[in-house]
Amino acid sequence: MPQGRVAEPLDTSMPSEVIEAMAAALIQLPCEGCGNTVSFPASVVGSVQECPECGGYVDVPELTRTYTPEDEHSKWYERQLREIDRQHDQYARQLEQAARQLDLRDELDARSKVILGQVVNLVGRWEALAGRFERALDKLER
Repeated sequence: MPQGRVAEPLDTSMPSEVIEAMAAALIQLPCEGCGNTVSFPASVVGSVQECPECGGYVDVPELTRTYTPEDEHSKWYERQLREIDRQHDQYARQLEQAARQLDLRDELDARSKVILGQVVNLVGRWEALAGRFERALDKLER
């Protein structure tokens, strides 16, 4: 198996006819001793067999499905979609928070206008009172 790929066991939930047909199939693989291609029935997968050519031992691997680059790309794509969804949710929460902050700011601005109006009114009354006080002082000085 090429390095960096993960093997997945053969699906045993397949119909029995398919499993039987696979067991009757021949697996061809190279012998490490002589380099010849040798064939073994699929029923001996996961065992060590003797090479009919040189007598050396040949490891008949388990039947596996190797992940393809398309599988890895699909997983990457799914991770990207989950990340996009996560970012979208975070963005929506930030928009809601910004809207609440703007509403609060509008409320504070309205309160500030009321208070400013009250201050202007108070300053006007203070100036009127100061004017009356000056006139009273002027009368006393005369």
